[in-house]
Amino acid sequence: MLFFVSESLARTATAIQVSRELSLSLNSFSGGPALKKLLGGPVRRIVMLAEQDLSKDAIAALDSADGGAQFGLIICANREALRLSDRAEL
Repeated sequence: MLFFVSESLARTATAIQVSRELSLSLNSFSGGPALKKLLGGPVRRIVMLAEQDLSKDAIAALDSADGGAQFGLIICANREALRLSDRAEL
């Protein structure tokens, strides 16, 4: 399994801790086009984005992922933003 994070998260304690806990190597990408390339193929992967990385390019890359692509998605936001979100369940 591969672990990919956006460049904005590549050196954060959260990304490092998640990769360490799951015994995965940490790989970063710079934007939507790079993410789209990484999502090709049958290898399972985890993708971690920061809230600010949710651009039209990133969403398009996730939406158009190859039908054989298997990936999990983690979106990091600060706790206050999650608490104020209408989707939050505390």
